[in-house]
Amino acid sequence: MAVAMYRAVLLARRNEQRKGELSTRRRKLDRHVVQESAAQEKQRQATYDRALVPFRDAFARLKRVDLAELSPVDPAGHATTDVELQEIQ
Repeated sequence: MAVAMYRAVLLARRNEQRKGELSTRRRKLDRHVVQESAAQEKQRQATYDRALVPFRDAFARLKRVDLAELSPVDPAGHATTDVELQEIQ
C-alpha cells in the first residue's frame, strides 16, 4: 500500500510538472496564432489593394462604356507574315 501511495505522489508531481510545461507551450502557441493571424490579415489587405482594387476600378470604367459607340476592329487589317520553317538536323 505504501508503494502505491508513493507512486501516486510521484505521478501527481510528474503530472503537475507536465501540466506546467503544456501551459507554457499553450501560451507560446497562442502568441504565435495571434502573430500569424495579423500577418495573414496584412497580406490579405495587401493583395486586395494590389490586385482587386485596380481590377474593380478598371471594371467600373468598362461598365460605363457603350459598346455601340466603339469603332469596329478589323482583324483583316493586321498583316501576317509567312514564316518558312527549316528542318532541324
